[in-house]
Amino acid sequence: AGEHLFFISTTLIMSAGLFLVAFAKEKIEDEQIWHIRLDSLRWAIFINYLVLIISLIFIEDVPHMLELNLWVPLIFFIIRFRWVIWRLNQSLKREA
Repeated sequence: AGEHLFFISTTLIMSAGLFLVAFAKEKIEDEQIWHIRLDSLRWAIFINYLVLIISLIFIEDVPHMLELNLWVPLIFFIIRFRWVIWRLNQSLKREA
């Protein structure tokens, strides 16, 4: 029972933390940022379902698949969103 409670509490804390990081407001929150967020979210859902389908085919451990399904969208969203913002900033620095 103690392990299960620890798992539930860490899962909730990590999910809340990832959610806050993923959807934290940027310094400049304009339509371009909104579009990048939307596109990153769409890619995160695509990747999540791809990982889910592949894991359903090759992995028989259902609880770990569900755990993976919980983390993949948020983590991929954060990575892709930050990468696109970084590339945008780099291109703006080159133009200046």
